[in-house]
Amino acid sequence: LELSNLKMKDGKVEMINSSQKLSKNSDKNKKELLKCKQDLAERDTLIANMKTEFGYLITVIEDKLLSLEKENAELRESKSTEDNSLLAAEGLGEIYNEARFNELREKNKALERENLDLKATEASSISIDTKIRQLDAQNNSIKEQQGPSQELESNSALNNDGD
Repeated sequence: LELSNLKMKDGKVEMINSSQKLSKNSDKNKKELLKCKQDLAERDTLIANMKTEFGYLITVIEDKLLSLEKENAELRESKSTEDNSLLAAEGLGEIYNEARFNELREKNKALERENLDLKATEASSISIDTKIRQLDAQNNSIKEQQGPSQELESNSALNNDGD
């Protein structure tokens, strides 16, 4: 005898017919099976809904990634163009600076030549002043040797020539 086949009823132990037990268990099992099937159906529905939502989210994420990649590529291209523009501007600036430097160097050379010419003119002028002084000194020396009377004659001759 199995204990599971025994049942207490009104204080007496009775033996349950195994076919009765099986039929009760069968009904109970059918109810549980039906409940399990319903739970599975609900879970399948939830899973399908989640797959749909995840599919949508994945699509949204992929679209956003593509958008960001496109924006990133545009920014790189823009930066590359900007960098090229800056390099070109720097190149033009360097060319301008070099041309301006050469121009200023030529002006500087011209000013140095002019300065040398002025110094030569100044030296020549000093030399002429020195000669004039020398000639004045010689003239004064001659006048002193000639004496006062001849000096008056030469002055009066100069005055008469001016009239």
